[in-house]
Parts: sequence; structure tokens; C-alpha cells
Amino acid sequence: MIAIIAILAAMLLPVLMQCGVFSIALKNKNAAAMNVWALNFDGTRREKITPKVAGDELTLCIDTATLTKGPTPFFEIADK
Repeated sequence: MIAIIAILAAMLLPVLMQCGVFSIALKNKNAAAMNVWALNFDGTRREKITPKVAGDELTLCIDTATLTKGPTPFFEIADK
């Protein structure tokens, strides 16, 4: 019982998120038409990110600590 209470209490504490840098490369025939957004926790778009495009390859290098509206683990890639 005490263990269950400790787990529930831990879930109420603030969630800590570690920032980091990640890179991704995607091949898609519509790469030039793609947009990238950092998303809020509710899935709404919060910040547009400009990808690098070379031919049919879209490349992203994102440092989540430098996003203007704060870090997020959620991103969307969609055509325009």
C-alpha cells in the first residue's frame, strides 16, 4: 500500500524534460513541399522549423534547448 501511495505521489511532481540535439533525414519525392513544426503537448503547432532540402531528402538538426517557445519532444512533418 505504501508503494502505491509513493508512486501516485511521484506522478504529481513536476515532469522534468532533458533537452538534446537530434538529427533526422527523410527521403520523400515531395521533400521540397514539406513543413516542420514543433508541437505543444496538446498537439497544436507552436513553432515552424525550416528543414534543409536537397533533391528528395529532407534533413533536420534540432536542439530542443534552443526552441524559442521552450523544449518539446513532439514534432510534425507534413506537406504544405
